[in-house]
Amino acid sequence: MAPITVVNYELGIDISEFQGDINWTKVKNDGIKFAFIRCGGRGYTKGTCYEDKKFAQNVKNARKAGVKVGVYFFSQAITVEEAIEEASLTIGMCKGLNIDLPVVMDWETGSGYRTQPLKGEAFANVLDAFCTLIGKNGYTPAVYLCSDDINNRLGKYQSRILGNYKLWYAYPYSCYWPASKSFKSNYYQTGDTVPPRSFAVEYWQYSWHGKVAGIGTEVDLNIRILGKTTLKAPEISLTNKSITSQAGQNINPMDGVKAKTSQGDWTTNNLSYSIKTEAGQDITLDQAKNTVGKYTITYTFKDPFRGSIQVTAPWEVKAAAGSDAPSPTPQGSTENPSPTPQGGSTDTPSPTPQGGSTDTPSPTPQGSTDSPAPTPTTAEPSPEPSPAPTTPPETTKPEPTKSQEPSDTSSDSNN
Repeated sequence: MAPITVVNYELGIDISEFQGDINWTKVKNDGIKFAFIRCGGRGYTKGTCYEDKKFAQNVKNARKAGVKVGVYFFSQAITVEEAIEEASLTIGMCKGLNIDLPVVMDWETGSGYRTQPLKGEAFANVLDAFCTLIGKNGYTPAVYLCSDDINNRLGKYQSRILGNYKLWYAYPYSCYWPASKSFKSNYYQTGDTVPPRSFAVEYWQYSWHGKVAGIGTEVDLNIRILGKTTLKAPEISLTNKSITSQAGQNINPMDGVKAKTSQGDWTTNNLSYSIKTEAGQDITLDQAKNTVGKYTITYTFKDPFRGSIQVTAPWEVKAAAGSDAPSPTPQGSTENPSPTPQGGSTDTPSPTPQGGSTDTPSPTPQGSTDSPAPTPTTAEPSPEPSPAPTTPPETTKPEPTKSQEPSDTSSDSNN
């Protein structure tokens, strides 16, 4: 199991009044660490500005539940003057509220949007104007952009913007969309890939179709990238590589057993064991420690990030010195397999059959190769996801439906 490099991250969402009343305690308990909350926006046709009716309520309730808060304004600015107007409105709406994360210019475009013609230096000037005013008022400015915005609209001016302001990158992967054939999971998980880009990405919007406890609608999902970690192969350490005991002697197979996680921490959690006879039959600890014979103990450790691994150790139980050796088979019902049953049904496998069928396997086969000794198995991690989406992601958000379109008096559907 070779080492792998993964990103450290926090799970987040972005929401608006379209998500309705949110149970932020349930959101927090579902693993969400942060939320970008819309404060307002501008209509994408006539360009009238509006406030999000649930902005202040969402900010207060999110922070009360322990969810960190950032803010975004759904921008349709096409001039520097409009960008300054939007930034001023945002600052005013944030007054008196505690904001933990960046204040974002969520500039978007699409078919029929008033922003469609904007590009090049004029586009860069609009983004710069909003972010400059936000920064001057004590907030951390950021921009929300997709690949088309960066590569085609900004073009040669992208370094001017991305070099000065944090990026919230819109690039959804189809493997997080339940309706996609490539759907894998709702949430981003440790070991999943992130978009390989030459520019820095701190916030990545990876799904537009998330499900989160406490929210009754679909919701956009994000991660905050907090650096990288190398996950090594987990290990199991055994102080006793083999065990020898006398029949009736108390044995704890977990004595001296510990595991090293893929992150390099030693632990005794998530460790388990099983015992088998030489014939490969499962046997309990109490049965084995009281019965003369040879056994194999298999130890399993489940690493939270890289799956399960196993190692084995041999265990021999010898007859107690100076006393009658205990019966290798507990006396009782033949329904429970025993290493050396006395008299019961010949249907029960017996390592040392008394006049029974020669078909019964023996725990100490003479020259037989039918019962190979157990060998350690190592669970390999699933192959890493492709660094690119299974299906090409949309470069801009799909147009809202009529019932949700941001008019000049209502907000956008996804933002």
